[in-house]
Amino acid sequence: MEKERRAPVTQEQIWFVADRLSQAGEEPTCSNIVEVIGGSMTTISKQLRAWRAARSSIRPPDIQLATEIHSAIAKQIQSEVDSAPKRLEARLAACASDTVELTKAATIAEEEVENLSDQLRALQLEIQHKSWQIHAMTGDLETALQQVELGRRERESLQVELGHCRLMLETTATLKDESQRLDAELNRERAMRTAAELAAAVAQERAAGLRARITEAGPSQAMQRAGPPYSDSAMPESSEAATQI
Repeated sequence: MEKERRAPVTQEQIWFVADRLSQAGEEPTCSNIVEVIGGSMTTISKQLRAWRAARSSIRPPDIQLATEIHSAIAKQIQSEVDSAPKRLEARLAACASDTVELTKAATIAEEEVENLSDQLRALQLEIQHKSWQIHAMTGDLETALQQVELGRRERESLQVELGHCRLMLETTATLKDESQRLDAELNRERAMRTAAELAAAVAQERAAGLRARITEAGPSQAMQRAGPPYSDSAMPESSEAATQI
C-alpha cells in the first residue's frame, strides 16, 4: 500500500516554529519542531543550527518578521496540524493492513515450517530405516562371504579327496592286474602240480605191479624176465620226476 507523501518543510517554517517556541519560553529542538510540522530530522537539525547562528548575530528587534509572513506561516502550520489526524489515521490503517498481511505471512510461514519439520522427521526416520537395512545387508553380505569361503575350502578339500580317490583307483587297478597275474601263475603252478601228482601216481602203480610180479615169479625168473637190473642212473625220468615231486 502506498503511503501518503508530504511536502518537505522549508527554512521559513522551521525558523517560524523555532521563534514561536523561543517566545513561549521553550528551547527549540529537533523533536518538538518535528511534532509541530514534521519533516526530516537531518533537515530540521541543519536549519535549527542556522537559526541559532542567525539569532545570535542580530539584535532582538530584527527577529520580528513581517505580519504577512507570520500569517502565511501560521496558515501553513495550521493546515499541517489539521491534516495531521488524517495522515495519522492513514498511517494507522496502513500499519493495520501491513500487520494483517504480516500476520497472514507469519501464519503461512509457520505452516510451511511445520510441514518442513514433518518432512524432515519423515526423512530422518527413512534415513534411520535405510541405515538399519544397510546394517542388516552388511551382516548378510559378511555371512554370504563366510559361506563362500567355507564353500571354497570344502571344494578344495573335495578336490584333494578326489585326487586321493583317483590314486586309490589307479592303485586298485594296478593291484587288480597284479592279482590277475598272480592268479594265472597260481593256476599254472596248480596245473603243473596236478600233472606231477598224476605222473607220480602212474609211476607208483607201475612199481607196485612190478613188485607183485617179482614176488610171484621168484627172484631168478623175475630178473630174467625183467632183464639186467637198472642202475641208479638208468631209471626212467618219469619215475625220478615223480619221486622228486
